[in-house]
Amino acid sequence: MIAALRFAFAALVAVGEGLLWALLALRILGQGTRHLADGRKALGAGALTCPAGHEVDLAGFHECSACGFVSDEPGAALFCPNPYCEAPVAPYVTCECGRSVVNPAARVVP
Repeated sequence: MIAALRFAFAALVAVGEGLLWALLALRILGQGTRHLADGRKALGAGALTCPAGHEVDLAGFHECSACGFVSDEPGAALFCPNPYCEAPVAPYVTCECGRSVVNPAARVVP
């Protein structure tokens, strides 16, 4: 009888833990989907917005914040064209006012 109760309790704990892991996975999936949608919206607009409200144009010359490589290639603001760069996706773009704007292509879900 005691063995059956131990088994039932262990099964109940396992089901509860499995449910919590499933809810956590759904939360992470939801956050990732939201970040992806925000990033696609920002990239589709052709400009990012800095915290002060300025638009950071994605065309023109940009310097990679990781390696310092300067390029005017399309997408250079977000993806470093330097093949030797250790961080090929720039973590942020610098606005003309000096503030940093997070690269939506490099955003990582916590």
